[in-house]
Amino acid sequence: MNGNDLEVTTGSNYDFWVDGVKFNKTVLQAVTISNDNTMHYVYFNTAGVIQVSTAIWDISAGGKAFVAMVYRYSVGPTYALFDERHTHDRDKEWHEWAHDTVGCRWQNGLVGTFTTTTLSVTQGTIHDEDLDFDTGGTKTACRRWFRHTGAAAMAFDSNKTTPYVLNGANLQYDNAGTLTDCAANRYVCSYVYCTNDQDYPIAVLIGQAQHVNLADAQNDTLPLFPGWPAAEFKLLYRLIYRNTGAPPTYVEAADYRSVTTGPPVTAVSAVHNNLTGRDATECHPVTAISGVENWKRLLMLGGM
Repeated sequence: MNGNDLEVTTGSNYDFWVDGVKFNKTVLQAVTISNDNTMHYVYFNTAGVIQVSTAIWDISAGGKAFVAMVYRYSVGPTYALFDERHTHDRDKEWHEWAHDTVGCRWQNGLVGTFTTTTLSVTQGTIHDEDLDFDTGGTKTACRRWFRHTGAAAMAFDSNKTTPYVLNGANLQYDNAGTLTDCAANRYVCSYVYCTNDQDYPIAVLIGQAQHVNLADAQNDTLPLFPGWPAAEFKLLYRLIYRNTGAPPTYVEAADYRSVTTGPPVTAVSAVHNNLTGRDATECHPVTAISGVENWKRLLMLGGM
């Protein structure tokens, strides 16, 4: 980014293809990103001219060589830049199917360590259809996302080393687009994602509710994110913090790296007591209980 412009630099030159037609660029290409709290989609058209639109592109329609998504947040203003340089020879119909049904997937690494004051996510790789993104090392800072005032768009702050927002001694949550202090001892979730963000691949979405008890927090639904492309990002962890002062108390992390059920709409519980079907017939047969053979022997010997 250079001021208001997204610039595609050349080095010496580069090639790209649109609908099988090859183009070569030897000079800088640029488009202006307006200051409107909106995701912008940058691409080259069939004439090889760089374009920008706020309308999400039709993946299988053709006619575009994708470049990047750019979210411009009006406070600052500041930018979040997401790499979308997909391969020119991919199957576009497969790309659209994978985008709509599979979404971004975890490949390796991205081991998270979280404390009352820090986050750390080791080097790792995610796949966005035909593209793979390597975070390039352990990350200890993130871009924190929450809804903009009115909850119709997203806002963010960058280069943050805590996966939550604190106002003095109070943990905050996203209350319909307003960061709001929690009541004492309430629980709040934070959701950690890996993204194709070129500056801060680790993103944290602030939870949108405060909870009276831990069980309710463990059943929290994923936050809403207007204009935020969920299929491009992989959910890694759900964190829970308790509002007990500065810093808040870190409670637990649930690992969702290997959950591969497509673009997530609700969090999958990792807590046994929150699972459904636990009282179904033969759900917990005696043969599944550790030490059952010793119990059998005791009964046969009249030891019980």
